[in-house]
Amino acid sequence: MKWLLALLVISSLSLSGCSVFSTQDPRDNTQHWQDQKIEMDIAGIAHTRKYTKKLSIDSVALEGRILLVGQAASPQLKQAFVNQVRGITDVDHIYDQIQVRPLLAMTSISNDAWLTTKVKSQLIASKQLTNVVIKVITENKRVFLLGYVAPEQAAVATNIARNVSGVEHVVTLFEKPQRS
Repeated sequence: MKWLLALLVISSLSLSGCSVFSTQDPRDNTQHWQDQKIEMDIAGIAHTRKYTKKLSIDSVALEGRILLVGQAASPQLKQAFVNQVRGITDVDHIYDQIQVRPLLAMTSISNDAWLTTKVKSQLIASKQLTNVVIKVITENKRVFLLGYVAPEQAAVATNIARNVSGVEHVVTLFEKPQRS
């Protein structure tokens, strides 16, 4: 029973860490909510019977711009999925990084989670990256960095990610923060 309680506490802490606002995030509450809704809608599509065991997708939405990463069993399946995502309300642009290939094994998924943790730790430890919003997703040893950073901060974050052991490729989708 104690291990279950510990697991629940750790899970809730990690989940709450994903939803914490940074003071540098230029999105207002409405936009943040819309982006979360888009991500939930994408997950809902990916988990339908049509795609079960044929598609594995992660997504991030930032102001209606969507990053899709993962694997699809065929080009036709991939295209059908992307077309459905295009139909979601408030989706403005899709960065399609879905690979047509067999779905990743659990060991690869675990390795990607570890790489994400290592990259995030290095980014947090950097004194040059205080008060920035950077999301990190790792898929098949490819690290995707998204968020709102100045060009100098983007270069620092990219360099940090590239130098994490096990990372094979870094893809950046940064936006400049808007000054109010």
